[in-house]
Amino acid sequence: MDTNLATWYAKFRGSATFLWGLLGFIAFWIGVLHGVFKLDPDFGIINLILSSEASVSLAFFAMMQEQTDLHHIELMNAIKTMLEQSRKVDAEILETVEDIEEKL
Repeated sequence: MDTNLATWYAKFRGSATFLWGLLGFIAFWIGVLHGVFKLDPDFGIINLILSSEASVSLAFFAMMQEQTDLHHIELMNAIKTMLEQSRKVDAEILETVEDIEEKL
């Protein structure tokens, strides 16, 4: 699956819209479908629906975590490269200072 879809879903799932929609869905299920129409007497169907949504969310979050880990590895490699270059420059400066001290 596309990580852009995972990112979009994670943002949506963390929004107030999702929370209110989920609470509305649960209230509708319990109040109307279960209470009025006597559907799903043991709440098995709503449990399956909510568990399925949670499983899909977990898969998306795992995809995002993998992408984040790869990004952090790239950043750490870039920092390592910068530090190595800085060490080379420091060594050149130190050598230049030592040469100047020898001449004095």
